[in-house]
Amino acid sequence: MSPELLEALHGLDKPSQKLLKNVVHLPPIQDLLTTFLHDPTRSFEEWIWDPKTREILSRMEAMVDEPKEERPTAAHSQLNQYFHDALVQGKVEDDLDGLLEAAEYEKEAAKEMFAKKQTAMAMNSYKKIADTLKPHLPQRKDFLETYIACCANTAICALKEKRWPIVREYAQVTLVYKKDHAKALYCLAKLYVHEERFNDALDAVQRALEVNPMDQALITLQSTIPKIAEKVSEKTQQKQALLKKKHEEMMIIAKANEEKAREEKEKPAEIKFIALPQPQTSLGAMSALNVYFQKSKQVLGCEFVIIENGPPPKFQCTLTNVTEDNLLLGRGTAGNKQMAKDAAAQAAIVKLWQDRVNQNHLLPEDKVCLEKHPYIVKSWTAPEAETTSMTSKPAQTYSCAIFPSRNDKMQMANMLLNQYTAQGKLHFDYNVVDHSQPTQSDFEVSGILNGRSVATSRGPSKKLAKQQVAQAALAIAYRESREMYPDQTDPHEHY
Repeated sequence: MSPELLEALHGLDKPSQKLLKNVVHLPPIQDLLTTFLHDPTRSFEEWIWDPKTREILSRMEAMVDEPKEERPTAAHSQLNQYFHDALVQGKVEDDLDGLLEAAEYEKEAAKEMFAKKQTAMAMNSYKKIADTLKPHLPQRKDFLETYIACCANTAICALKEKRWPIVREYAQVTLVYKKDHAKALYCLAKLYVHEERFNDALDAVQRALEVNPMDQALITLQSTIPKIAEKVSEKTQQKQALLKKKHEEMMIIAKANEEKAREEKEKPAEIKFIALPQPQTSLGAMSALNVYFQKSKQVLGCEFVIIENGPPPKFQCTLTNVTEDNLLLGRGTAGNKQMAKDAAAQAAIVKLWQDRVNQNHLLPEDKVCLEKHPYIVKSWTAPEAETTSMTSKPAQTYSCAIFPSRNDKMQMANMLLNQYTAQGKLHFDYNVVDHSQPTQSDFEVSGILNGRSVATSRGPSKKLAKQQVAQAALAIAYRESREMYPDQTDPHEHY
């Protein structure tokens, strides 16, 4: 029990002391009371009389199974007996003769534990005695001898248990009060051997032998330390040799891998000769170019440069063939990176076709494609005349009178126009002009109905502008289609 707790218990009133007297000697109760002592939220007495605390005290009292007025039995240590008497019988803290007597009794009990090889219990007992006597050393010089002996014995027991921090602490405390204490020096020497500080260990043993030159344990330890140091040195050398060998093996492997990587890098790329990208595919120019480079086992390089900061900015994309020493394939310039990349891809594909035609290395697939699309050696996309001949233009007039069904009336105008365009009843499209500034969106949307602009809307929302244009265009489509086919009637009017 700490002196701080003892003082707090001594200051309690009689009812509180009576409540605690049968369980205060129990270590768990002492720990609980110490917790209360350091809790500033409530006073010490309030914690003791708390209902939950009283329940715990009752349970502990039932566990020890002793009458309420009965003193602790001899099973408790003499130190706990002393503290119990100081609390219950009202002994003052200055009555330290009983404390010294209890400490001596406890010391003898610890000695018996050590003789029975109960070193852990003996260590705790010696440590408890030393910690209890330490606060009273300034007032009682006669405590010093017992205190030093208990500190040294604590170090010895900790040495047996290999509790090295405790060995260091109590051996050094012993040497503070007695510089030539042989037992403490022996403990330090063993600690230094454990830490492989062999020179310090020999110094500690030599100091101890100056005090007890005939001590056989010290003589044996002095002769053993050089042998231990030699074995440790041999193990260290073996470990270093093993590490060196592993390091050399790893260096050999790393060098071999580096050489292999260098050979792979210097090895010429195996380029596959495959058909060039063809314009009739559904892929865009950039996608078709990527597919070609992947299949031909080549690497395509891409680099962007801002050539005008704007607003609006202008980007330039440069595509190169990395496999052939960064051979320039094409460049493209546009207001955004995607369009610039697509323009560069179109130029790159045209260059690939031109190079292969000039070298006369066309594959059969290339020859067939070139017959169908001779423009490919000049442009990725077909000229306007060829485009119109290859693909039929959508209808630019009404094919019938348009009457919406009940379901049609429930749909949005833009969806209906798309539906009628797909059915071939009319042709409708949007023309969008972006007038946006860096700080504000601005779109101008025109509705193109059968080739002519019939409605225009402008605003910050492109979607809203399209809806407004679609509503106006749909109304015009209903009116014009019925005027063009006056003999047709609404097939849904009877539903």
